[in-house]
Amino acid sequence: MLQALDVSFAYSRTDGGAGASAAAAVPGKTGRVVDGVSLRVERGLIVGLLGPNGSGKTTLIRLLAGLLTPQTGEVRLKDQPIARMTRREIARRLALVPQDTQTTFDYTVLDMVLMGRYPHLRTFALESPDDVAIAREALAATGTDTLEYRYFSTLSGGERQRVVIAGALAQASDLMLLDEPTASLDLAYQIEIAGLLRRLSRERGTTIVLSTHDLNLAAGTCDRIALLKHGCLLADGPTAETMTPSMIAQAYGVTADVRFHDQAGHLTVTPLARCH
Repeated sequence: MLQALDVSFAYSRTDGGAGASAAAAVPGKTGRVVDGVSLRVERGLIVGLLGPNGSGKTTLIRLLAGLLTPQTGEVRLKDQPIARMTRREIARRLALVPQDTQTTFDYTVLDMVLMGRYPHLRTFALESPDDVAIAREALAATGTDTLEYRYFSTLSGGERQRVVIAGALAQASDLMLLDEPTASLDLAYQIEIAGLLRRLSRERGTTIVLSTHDLNLAAGTCDRIALLKHGCLLADGPTAETMTPSMIAQAYGVTADVRFHDQAGHLTVTPLARCH
C-alpha cells in the first residue's frame, strides 16, 4: 500500500522553524531528521509512528504524504514512486489529517467534507450529487452526520477532528495519514477518536498511519508499531512485539510497566521512572 525505501531527509538552515531546530539538536549526526528509514505499510492495517520529540515522526509523515521530497531513497504509493505523481494524483489515493485544522472562512461541516472531493473534480467543476452522497457517507461513518449544517467554528475539539477525518474519508477512503490525531483532545475525545479509527479499519478496510506521543493510544489502536529515535528506525513490528519495556527504555529513556489489560482488551503502558 505504502512504502518508504531507505528514506533520508534533512532540513536546511534556511528552512527555520522546528525542522531546523530538530536537525541541529541531534548530537553527532549529519543533521538528518529522517535517516535511512525503510517502512512497509500493508493494506488494512493501522501503523503507529512512535518516538520522543525530535525523532522525525512528523517529517516522516510529510515524506510519506509527498509534501517533502527525500534526499535519498524513495516513497512508493501502491508501487508507484510518489515523486513522479502529481499532487492531484496523490490526493486521490492518500489523505493527510494534520494536527490542527484552521480555516480562513467559516464553512459548514458539509462544505468542509466536500473539500475532500476537490482532487476528483475537473477544473472549475462543481460537486455533483454523487460527491455530496460520498461526503454524507463519510459524515455518517464518523458519526458527524447530524452536524452537517453546523459551522465548523462552533464545534468542539472532538467534533472538529471527526469532521476532518470525514473529509479525509471523502477524499481517499482507503489510505489516511494522521499526525498526532488526539494531541489537543481531552480524555473522552481521545477514546472517541481511537474507537473511530479502529472502526474505520475494521469495517471499511481503511489503511491508517498515525504519529503519536500517546503510547496507550498506540497500544490500544495500532496493529504495528514503528519506533523512531534520532531519525532512525529503532524497531518495526507487531504491537505486542514492539511495545516492550526494553524498547520503551531504549527509545524514551524511561522504565515502564507493559501488560495486557483484560478489561480494556489490549496492552497498557505505565511509565515509572527515568532510566539512569
